[in-house]
Order: sequence, then structure tokens, then C-alpha cells
Amino acid sequence: MDKGAGKNAQRELSMPGYVQKSGAAKRAAYASSRAGASKKTAAKRKGGGARKRRRQRPTMRTWIAASVLVLLAAALIVLFGGDRGEAMTSDIGDNEKICEGVYLENTYIGGKSVEAARAMATELARTRLASASLSLFSQNGAYALPASEIDLSAGVDEAVEEAYACGRVGNAIENARARSELKETGKTISLRFTLREAALLSLIEEAKTLFDVSPEEPYAVPSLSSDFVQSFAFYEGKSGRALDVQATAKLVMAAVERGELSAQIEPVFTELPPAMTLDFIKENTKRISTFTTRFRAGGSEIVENRVFNIRKATDILNCHVVAPNETFSYNEVVGPRTNEGGWKDANGISGGKEYTLQAGGGVCQTSTTLYNALLCGHLTVTDRSKHSIPSDYVEKGLDATVDTSGIDLKFLNDTGAPVYIFMYIKPDPNDSKYLTITVSLYGKPLPEGVTYKPRSVITASAVQDQPIYTEDAGIPRGYQLVSVQPHDGFTAEAYLDKYVNGVLEGSEYLHTDKYRGNPAEIRIGTGDPAALAVPPGATPVSPGATDAGNG
Repeated sequence: MDKGAGKNAQRELSMPGYVQKSGAAKRAAYASSRAGASKKTAAKRKGGGARKRRRQRPTMRTWIAASVLVLLAAALIVLFGGDRGEAMTSDIGDNEKICEGVYLENTYIGGKSVEAARAMATELARTRLASASLSLFSQNGAYALPASEIDLSAGVDEAVEEAYACGRVGNAIENARARSELKETGKTISLRFTLREAALLSLIEEAKTLFDVSPEEPYAVPSLSSDFVQSFAFYEGKSGRALDVQATAKLVMAAVERGELSAQIEPVFTELPPAMTLDFIKENTKRISTFTTRFRAGGSEIVENRVFNIRKATDILNCHVVAPNETFSYNEVVGPRTNEGGWKDANGISGGKEYTLQAGGGVCQTSTTLYNALLCGHLTVTDRSKHSIPSDYVEKGLDATVDTSGIDLKFLNDTGAPVYIFMYIKPDPNDSKYLTITVSLYGKPLPEGVTYKPRSVITASAVQDQPIYTEDAGIPRGYQLVSVQPHDGFTAEAYLDKYVNGVLEGSEYLHTDKYRGNPAEIRIGTGDPAALAVPPGATPVSPGATDAGNG
């Protein structure tokens, strides 16, 4: 090997590998090109061609400069065009350090290991959750939203990952600048809290009973003057409110997302306007119907007691209001008829054939009068029963008995407007021995020109003229005592006639009532006249006329 070749080989080994490879290739190409050129020159010389200038060979200084440029380009590619730094992953090593200048809430965690930062975040979250006190609040009061019931929780791992990422999200130059700024200005990471929306919605739904306010409907107050004038005082309604569950839940979730765990949230409400207007009430406070019956004013204690009971029931029922869609019950409104309740003993039907003294005897006249007023107003009667003995103050088939033990008079107010009951007693202008009881109903008026009138048709009768006699040793011979008065039997059909401008337009069948009737029951005395007194009500054996009372 010559000395020149040895020196060149030494210089090549001192170069970087990729530079070495490039120089050898270039030298080989150069040697090849030189050989080709010599042949061409010789040929040209033989052919008399012009001699060209020899090409200059690259120096070692040129190769070193090229290598430096290549290395610099590679570094720039790495810095600005390659990997963007350390990627954030969920698998952070516990011993990795949080950059200086990072706070978690008000706690400094800069320089702490990830494990230590996670422990500090866990304790901070536990403290925050333990002191959480969320509630709904309004004028109606407060309603707690316990953290345990809405599954309130803190994102500890997310906060630690966010803290670890500070100063690590850019390239080397950007990260260096970010870490310098962290040390100067600091950065605070906040715990993020979440809850289970379904549980929150359920809890707020339960709170509606506390916060909802029903609207106040406009209304009319009926009154009856001393001279029996019926009038009304009208009052405006008032809107209510309903808790908006969805909108209120959004406010609670927004507060939690902001980290406000001890917040009093004012609920969101929607307005609930009244179902009716005052104009509607006024337009539907018209007289619908009226009906009157009469009864004896007095004469005996039993009759006076009956009058008392009728007045008592009338006072209770007067000015009573039945709301739309409400079912009126006579027994519920008037209440039980007992002596303890202030009712007096008067004649009432017992056993279907006789009268006995009963507390509240006589009130069936108020229920019967009301029933006929309901028919005249074409209202929906849902429960009505006949007497076992026909009443003498209405046609047969048009009576309505009531009893504390369960027999009731009911009607459904399906008119869409309130129904007002006026009931009052006054002297009969045609007979001073009698009083009249009148029921007037007000509410949604009947169509213009339309009126209704109940009617009864007797379809069968059975005269009870065969008394039943029994002997009684407690009555002296020669006397008899009628223990049960006779009552003829009847079958009556009830109809409701419709009139338009006074002309009968049609009839509606209501029901058929059958009154069995009963013969008189007479006890014939067989006792010793010298030893027995004549009992009250007993008459000589020859038959005599008797009067029957009414319940």
C-alpha cells in the first residue's frame, strides 16, 4: 500500500459512518468518470478534437461542511417536525414528579410524586364530599339533596393526570418555557365533581310536594238574605306554580361542575294558571232550577220536632257549593242524625209499614225537595232510593229517602262549572198552618228556552182494606188499638219532560217504583175491663177513622 492511500483511509475512518459511506461512493463514481474521460480524451486527441479543461476534485473541507449541515438538519427535524415530547398516558409511574408551581385546589403539589399527589387529592376530595351541603331553597322552605343519595363523587385520577401534564404537553422548547412560567406564576388544578343525574331527578321529583303551589280558582260566594234574596260575591283567582324538575336539575349539576358543593339552589318554576276565569264563573252562575214542597208548621211536640229537624238540615245545605266533577252526598254534607248531634225525635218510617220516633225524623223532605230540583235542572243523579211508604208532599215515584245507616242521595256535577244550592223555609202564603221549603240551584244555565219537569204515572194500585186482627190481653174487652195503619200499594213510573219555549218536546223515562202497601194491623182487647185501663189511642171495638203521619 502506498503512503498516499494510507492517509486517505485514515481520514475516512475518523468521519461519521453515514458520511463515510457517502464519500466512498462519490470517490468511486469520480474514479469511474475519470477513467471514462481519459479514454474520450485519447480518442479525441487521435481524432484531432479540442482539449477540455480538467474537472476539479472535491476537498475534505467540503465533505466536513456537508456532514455538519446534515446533522443540523436532523436535529431540527427532531425539534420541530418530529415527536412532540413526552406523551401523556394513563400509566403514569407513581414516582414521576409533578412540575414545580402546580396547586391542587389550595394545596401545593409541585415537586410531589404522582403517588403523593394522588393521596393528597383523595384526602381533599373526601373532605369536600363530607362537607357537601346541596339544597333547594325557596319561600316554601328548604329541601336537602344529600351527597350519598345523588352519588356525588370527585375525579381524583383526572385531577392528578391534569397536574402531571402541566409542563409536558409540548416539544422540548415549549415544555421548557411552560415549566419556567409555572415556577413564576403557578397553576391551580380543580377537582371536578359529578353526580348521577337519574338519582338527582328522582330526588327533585319528590320535592314537588313541598314547592308546588296549586292555583286558586276564581270563585263565587253565595248568600241568602233575610228576605230570601239569593246573591253572589265574586273573587279573582290566582296562578300557582309547578317545580320544573329538568331545569332545576340542570342548575344543580352546573353548581356541582363549578365545585360549589354547599350551594342553595333556587328552583325553576313554571306558572300554573287557574283552570277557570272570573268571567266564566259569572257567566255560569245563573239559576238552573227551583222546586218547592210544603209541610205542617206544628201542633204537637212530634210535629214541632219534625219542623226543627227540617230547619236544621236546611241550614246545613243552604249555600253549599258543589265543585266541577265532584259527587255530592247528602249524608256526607248533612252528617249523621243522632240525638247527640242535636237532632230531635220525630216520626220516621220503620219496617216498611209503620212510623216510629227517630232522631232526625222528617229530613227526607229536604232530600226529596232537592231531588226534584236536580231533576228540573237536568243534573246527573247517581244514587236515589224511594220510601217504603209514599210521601204525601210529592207525587208517587218522585220521593228520595235518606238514612244515616247508608241510604243516600247523590249527584255528579258534570256541568263543568260549580253548582250552588240554596235551600230555605218560609211560611206558606196560602195556609198559615203550613211552611214551604224551596231549593234553588245555580250554575251553568240550561239552553235558552229549555226547562224540565218531573212527572209520575200510576200504572197499578192495590187497596189494602182487609185488616189483620190479633187478640191482646193487655187491652180491656170492648176496645181495639190500631198498631199499624193501612197503606195501599202502588206502582209508579217516573218521567222527565223536556219543554222548549213552553212546548213539550220529549220525555225521558227515569225509573219504576213499587210501593207494596200493607193492611191495617189491629189489636183486639181481651183483658178484664175492671182491672185494666184503656191505653192511649184505643177506641171502642166499632171501627173508627185514623190519620196517618208521614216521615
